[in-house]
Amino acid sequence: MWNEELKFTAFFPHSTFLVPNSTFRLVRVRRLQDMIVTIDGPCGSGKSTVARELAERLGFEYLDTGAMYRAVTWKATETGVDLEQDTDSIAELAQKVRIDFYDGKNGRRIICDGRDVTTAIRSPEVTRKIKYIADEPAARKAMMNLQRAHAKRVGDIVAEGRDQGSVVFPDAEVKFFLDADIKTRAERRLSDFRSGRLDIEFDEVLEDIRQRDMADRARPVGALRCTESMKKIDSTGMGVEEVVSEMANIVRQVASSC
Repeated sequence: MWNEELKFTAFFPHSTFLVPNSTFRLVRVRRLQDMIVTIDGPCGSGKSTVARELAERLGFEYLDTGAMYRAVTWKATETGVDLEQDTDSIAELAQKVRIDFYDGKNGRRIICDGRDVTTAIRSPEVTRKIKYIADEPAARKAMMNLQRAHAKRVGDIVAEGRDQGSVVFPDAEVKFFLDADIKTRAERRLSDFRSGRLDIEFDEVLEDIRQRDMADRARPVGALRCTESMKKIDSTGMGVEEVVSEMANIVRQVASSC
């Protein structure tokens, strides 16, 4: 009879297979070390969408680090912190804030200190101000420690951001750098804004991304860079499914050799 569930976690921790009850017993098999997959890349390259889909396909946890930085930025703005001058308050806030992820019927929700900020953190204001959090060394260190602790706690993860493979998880088993041309990235970001019912024009989004590109590559800490150990993928003209499939195949190849 095929009535016993056997969960294999050597490669994909949430995969479930039915096996003969008389032949196997329920076991849980893990690698000695959990797998970390990172996706770095510029604004609008599709990191979040691809990382989320890749994690679901592999059965890994999805770590949205960009949302974490945005949540701290939103919190600082809401509480009146002077982001340009008050570095002590920024660092203190980053150390104390609670950020949770909740997967509900309407997708993943980001909760900051008990408040749903999923849409609020994607506003142009937060986008413009996030640099003050991302460039503050003490705040960035606090966020990095939080991300590493989360990875250690949940096991296999797909983490996306600006410096996940270069700084936060430099020893990750698989590291990707996802890119696309600037117009494609602006169109994607515009779609995100409009789906969140934010009224904004394409030219404004394009210029914002242009400025973000220059700033991200020149940041004093956690600058955006593609290292030699990263597999670069240009997603211009590619659909999400195509990108995810390419990445999943690479991860499976690495996992099978571990």
